[in-house]
Amino acid sequence: AREVADGSGDKRLGSGPAHILAGVATMSGDLASARVLIGESVTLHEEIGDTRMVAVEHHNLGYVELRLGHQDRARDLFAEVRAQALAADWPDMLPYVTADAAVIAD
Repeated sequence: AREVADGSGDKRLGSGPAHILAGVATMSGDLASARVLIGESVTLHEEIGDTRMVAVEHHNLGYVELRLGHQDRARDLFAEVRAQALAADWPDMLPYVTADAAVIAD
């Protein structure tokens, strides 16, 4: 799917495969690859102007960073996502940002 999307010249078509590949790497425990793939997905979503998916990927990256032991980085990412979700009025993100706050609480 990614090759087809990349070959199409339409960056929007690559957004789904980029997100899914990052998720697969995360769930399979390949955290180094997950960081890279999430970064690629963030860049792609920034290029197409999809700020909501940038926030979603930052949320996912927060959990990768947490699993890598980078609690401060995870906390920063979660705070950023929460601020974006509240400012943009994304009510569907509220359960996620609430869970993020609970996970990272001292």
